[in-house]
Amino acid sequence: MRKILLLLLVICFAMSTIATQLTSPTRANPTIPEPIPMKQAYIKSNGDVDPATLPIERSGNTYVLKNNIVNTTIEIQKDNIVLDGNGHSLTLSPSTELWWETKTSPPCIVISNKNNITVKNVSFQNGFRAPEYFTAISIKNSTNIVLLQNIIEKYGNGIQITASTSCSIIGNILTDNFESGFRIENSTHIYIAYNNISRAYYAHFGGKVANIDFSIITRNNISSFDLVGIRVAGNNAENQIYENNFIKNSIGLMYDGYLGNFRMENISSAKNAVYNNYWNNNRQVIIRFFNSTAVDISEIDQSPLTGLISTSFDSSLFPLAVKPEQTFTPISQSNSEPFPTVPVAVASGATVAIVVVSLIFYYKRRKH
Repeated sequence: MRKILLLLLVICFAMSTIATQLTSPTRANPTIPEPIPMKQAYIKSNGDVDPATLPIERSGNTYVLKNNIVNTTIEIQKDNIVLDGNGHSLTLSPSTELWWETKTSPPCIVISNKNNITVKNVSFQNGFRAPEYFTAISIKNSTNIVLLQNIIEKYGNGIQITASTSCSIIGNILTDNFESGFRIENSTHIYIAYNNISRAYYAHFGGKVANIDFSIITRNNISSFDLVGIRVAGNNAENQIYENNFIKNSIGLMYDGYLGNFRMENISSAKNAVYNNYWNNNRQVIIRFFNSTAVDISEIDQSPLTGLISTSFDSSLFPLAVKPEQTFTPISQSNSEPFPTVPVAVASGATVAIVVVSLIFYYKRRKH
């Protein structure tokens, strides 16, 4: 009798634990944390700043931050503008949560379906919560976007560019961004130059690119990443990676792609070319060629070619292009996950039922 009663009590405790876990706000979705409260702000297509109380001063097509802005997403809906951080920050408030209990947030700056925008001199910091879910700057379906001399620290992906063309990442400091300093996908004519991309605490990749064409990565310092300095994957053509410093990475460069689309020499038509870089890593270059049946893995251990390469940056070399405006298409807002009412009710009801049955059974046995 005692064994049966003990078993019923154990089951009761387990059901109570399940109900508690389902009602916990930090455990409602164990894969993707819930979003933290973020204020939404806009630089609207008519030029207005919304809300007007935001510390941003407008002068023509230039918008200048006059103070730090915390826990706010700024969506840029106007073409042909410059957002100048003026040394101020767009940041997330510091967190005391453990990393697995934390929440996520939308990017600090969102640019979608826009042309000819420059974001410069902005500091993005304190994003190190559940870092894989945080992005400082998100760019989608846009053209001629320039990210110039910003500081991005402790985000998931510092910069994410998707399905865009003629975008530039120039003279930025990208440090300790957990997944990657920059992530470029399905884009063309991307120029990445004169950036300091590094890991001081914990970060996997300096940069990740996939399915990009006619792009250049040059004159960057890429250092101390625990996995790979730069990873190139997918179908890529006519790209160049040259005159970069790859220093103290676990692997300097990893190429995952198709046989015939990569070569370690000067430019050749329809090839991705890697040349005149400085290599000083645990492993220099890993090449994995994919075909229909197998993966061929080879390693190239190059000695330094020319010593450390000067990466001094002259902003006057990059004048801004101006093109006509185009219609803006708003980003759809995702809905939050509903509270799990049914599972909680079932678990709680089962717990009560087990307790009642256990007590009835126990008192009947005592009468006999």
